[in-house]
Amino acid sequence: MQHIAEADLYLFSRLTSVAASTEHTTLPNQSVDLNTVAQAFHWFERPVFRNECRRILKPSGHVALIWNSRDKNSPLVAENDRMNRKYCPEFKGFSGSTPSSNDESDFSDFFSGDYKEKRFANDLVFDLPGFIGRNLSASYAPKVGDAQYETYLTELEMLFEKHAVDKAVTLPNFTECYIGLV
Repeated sequence: MQHIAEADLYLFSRLTSVAASTEHTTLPNQSVDLNTVAQAFHWFERPVFRNECRRILKPSGHVALIWNSRDKNSPLVAENDRMNRKYCPEFKGFSGSTPSSNDESDFSDFFSGDYKEKRFANDLVFDLPGFIGRNLSASYAPKVGDAQYETYLTELEMLFEKHAVDKAVTLPNFTECYIGLV
């Protein structure tokens, strides 16, 4: 992802890309206005990450936590969920489900005081290669050579065709953001 971001954002001269962990960014003290985390906060050790944020953020600096999640009320999402449960032994539900949908939206152990929340619709539109790629990019998806791989691909194609309109599917999605001081 870092290499793709660097390639896509090369025109932004102020972009700094750093190969480091979130717990030890190597960034200078008080050098950051906003630290943004998208889809990854659940992997971090909150206390260690919070300390690193406090070190690198300017005194008025904020942290934004962002999740994109599928709308579980969608027939397409429900069918995709059932398919993943059938063919993906490691599947425990779609990653990136928002904290509020998992009863984890209390960030009082991370943010200092109040934080703001914002939720909005953010549907994703995919052609067939994009839809298949999105599904195969998940850590739980079967890999080439796995016994269920070809069957999984075939069923993804059938699911796409069932829900496609003008050779595209719309995956109902929403984005949930939390921003505050640490």
